[in-house]
Amino acid sequence: MSAEDLECGTYAAYQRHIKRGERPDTKCRKAAAEYSRRRRQNPEVRRRQVAQDTARTRALSRLAKMHPAQYRVLYEEEWAITASRLDPDTAREQDQTPTPERGTTTT
Repeated sequence: MSAEDLECGTYAAYQRHIKRGERPDTKCRKAAAEYSRRRRQNPEVRRRQVAQDTARTRALSRLAKMHPAQYRVLYEEEWAITASRLDPDTAREQDQTPTPERGTTTT
C-alpha cells in the first residue's frame, strides 16, 4: 500500500501529512490523539517516557551549568517564540519572562 492509498482518519495518514509539511485534517488529528492516548496508558511506554524525561531534564540542567551565558540566550529566544504563541492575554506577560534563577523550571 502506498502513502497515496492511505485514507485520512488514521495515525499513518496523520504521519503522511506531517512528512509532507501539510496541516493534518481533523480526522487525522483525532486519530493521532487517540493513538497517543493509548500509548500513554501503556505502563511500559509510560515508564520509559518518565525515564527519558528525567534524563533530558538532568542533561539540560548540566548544560545550563556548563554554559550559562549560551543557555540564557537560547532560553530567552525559545521563551519569546513560546510566548508569541500564547493567547493575547497571556502574551502580555511576555515581559515578565520566567527564568530558572527565579525558580521556574524549563523543560
